[in-house]
Amino acid sequence: MPMSSPEYNVFSLDVEQPLRLLEKRGFDYSKINVLPLYHCTTSGGEPVSVVPLLIDDSNEKDNNLKIVLFLLDSRQNLVAYKQTHVSGQGITNNAEGYIYSAQRAKGYSTVLELTNADMLQRAAHQCGPIVQRIQNLNASSGRKEEQDRWLSNYGPTGKFGFDNEMKKVFSPSNISFDDLQMAAKVNLEYKHEIIGGRDIISPLATIFHSETSITDLHQQRQNFFEHKVLPQLKRNSKPNKSIK
Repeated sequence: MPMSSPEYNVFSLDVEQPLRLLEKRGFDYSKINVLPLYHCTTSGGEPVSVVPLLIDDSNEKDNNLKIVLFLLDSRQNLVAYKQTHVSGQGITNNAEGYIYSAQRAKGYSTVLELTNADMLQRAAHQCGPIVQRIQNLNASSGRKEEQDRWLSNYGPTGKFGFDNEMKKVFSPSNISFDDLQMAAKVNLEYKHEIIGGRDIISPLATIFHSETSITDLHQQRQNFFEHKVLPQLKRNSKPNKSIK
């Protein structure tokens, strides 16, 4: 199957940052934790999957987590990704990141944002409270359509639940990354809640556990990433920054 099409234009994705992140760690899976596949359906009815990676560079003093989410469309083309960095010292942790998508208005960003919210909620169990902060990178575009779409998602009345200061807090709860250790897959759905008069969506994750050994399970996840995601990352990389 071709890697790009007029509809998806996969080559427009800037994959350099996550690729450099993985290259820096030598693609070493003792340093890169491939988490179970998340399955979701976009608002347009397209079944998609998200491959999450967790890189934990924390030490006794500082939290330092990197969460990278790769979204595959129904044809398993890499069409979007989100990268988030969580840092802090336990009492207060900050989460900042960005989303790249090969095409807008497909519902891909919503899937990534909800998967990321599930990841941050699990990270809060490990790190302590996390404050996710965002920036409106479309502010200088001058396009009202882009502004309206961004505000409907991230604005103070938007569906993702950010406040007037464009932040959202994840407090520790009873869900953690440990819950995913023996997961074969995770089904992700949208949960609607009316909070303060706002219709806010949040992730509802259902975990399906595997009966295989944890070693085999992790090998299966790594194999999927190496065969379905990594080749597309390398192929989309700029020629002058190619990975051997």
